[in-house]
Amino acid sequence: FPHARDVVMRHAANTFITVGKGPAPIPNDLMRADATGMIAKISAFTTSQEALRAINLCQSLTAYVAGRHAASAVHWCVSDNLVPPAFFDKAVQSGDVTLLNIRPFLTSSSGRLGPGMPIGVTANGSQWLLGKVVMVEEAAVPLEWMLTMLYGFVHVCLQRGALLEHNHSFSVEGQDWQVGVFHEKIEDFDGWEMVRLKIMHLPEYGTHGKVPAKRTISYKSC
Repeated sequence: FPHARDVVMRHAANTFITVGKGPAPIPNDLMRADATGMIAKISAFTTSQEALRAINLCQSLTAYVAGRHAASAVHWCVSDNLVPPAFFDKAVQSGDVTLLNIRPFLTSSSGRLGPGMPIGVTANGSQWLLGKVVMVEEAAVPLEWMLTMLYGFVHVCLQRGALLEHNHSFSVEGQDWQVGVFHEKIEDFDGWEMVRLKIMHLPEYGTHGKVPAKRTISYKSC
């Protein structure tokens, strides 16, 4: 989206669409009086299936509105993705929830990105699909390989209806690599927990090691 900044600077209005759960609208005085937190409990999505249902409904509503009132951009808040309408349409039509609902946030201890440089990725939006934030530990591998592996991990978790367990490993059938899966708390944060992925064995890019996993989960890449 090379012209995103210009589009944002000249836009004159926006339509905000949200999908919630539970009683609505909730009066402010009722929210203040609810010291037990009961309203929060019944209005929060608690399963991946609930979240996906809400995401699909929100996508349909957004497509309906944008089809009648042309939009210059779509800000998908689930992942904080700002995309052109054409990308939004293609992502929805593809049926691949990762395209719109995950935005890779890239980091590098080298202070720059490029061939041979270490790179780490946090999958912004993965917490809404899987219940935990997925992060890939920094490694000197191509960005394309890193993202393909990350999206594959999210897909296999969605397919099996659960996250891969702590201290297991992940791989793709027929390929010579393994990634360790580690569930951890996020330091100084009591909200989301994290799934940290660490490349344990990837000979093509110089990583050789044993995977301390109880079980390896493999899937066939489409």
